[in-house]
Amino acid sequence: MFDVTRKSSFSSLEMFIDEVKQYADETCINYLVGNKIDLIEGNEKLRKVPKELAQNFATKNNLKYFETSCWSNINVSEVFEDLILGNDLK
Repeated sequence: MFDVTRKSSFSSLEMFIDEVKQYADETCINYLVGNKIDLIEGNEKLRKVPKELAQNFATKNNLKYFETSCWSNINVSEVFEDLILGNDLK
């Protein structure tokens, strides 16, 4: 998970991906979640990580990508439903 309004949180993902690849089972389904999209509603200038950049990173690393807001409860259920249902990569 990273904060769409903080580039530094996105920049740290490579390190975490390497750790997941090292320790997780190959059949593990991994997710990338861009959080705090409530902060950019009506003000895209606050977004520091473009959605396309995050989606491309997810695709490159075989991750499912969702954008959420835990504060506003946007797409949170969808992430868990996808996890529970075991849907294929989007």
